Amino acid sequence: MLCGGVVDVFFGTDQFFAEVDDFWWWAHLILSILNGKKLGFYVTIIDDRPEFASAKRFPKADGIAAEDFSHAIQRLEITSSSYIVIVTRDHLHDAMFLEWAATTSAAYVGMVGSKKKVRDVFGQLEMKGTTSDLLACVHAPIGLAIDAASPEETAVSIMAKIIQIRKQPEGAKQGSDLKSNS
Repeated sequence: MLCGGVVDVFFGTDQFFAEVDDFWWWAHLILSILNGKKLGFYVTIIDDRPEFASAKRFPKADGIAAEDFSHAIQRLEITSSSYIVIVTRDHLHDAMFLEWAATTSAAYVGMVGSKKKVRDVFGQLEMKGTTSDLLACVHAPIGLAIDAASPEETAVSIMAKIIQIRKQPEGAKQGSDLKSNS
């Protein structure tokens, strides 16, 4: 069982990326999302701290990169079959990952966070020049609305949304409900 630590996850082929908090809840979320492998996803773990990105912690991962996030994301080959989920330990990392992810051709970009956190990060990026059109493609709230109450249910919600997007015709990318809830 993994408790604590920060973990970044990227699923490839149909691909998925996330980073996780220091709380046990997020660690369990990532372990549950790793079950995406059973759904045909290629999984790569990315973390800037080698003690958290290891084969010992994530023996089911297809790849592991323990390096600076900015270097790791440059090597990712994001396509229209990629799914990016951002679950970071702080707003700074959220903004960095989202600024990068919003400009990719990924079929899905989602970010975990409260409405306030999402608004704060979106605001930071808009101040830096990221267009509202790019941010409109971000799924926040993330996943399907199933009133998830546990990490496992949240992972099911996220993976169900990714599957839903994967089954849509090319170019049917939809984003955040956040702006309509303002």
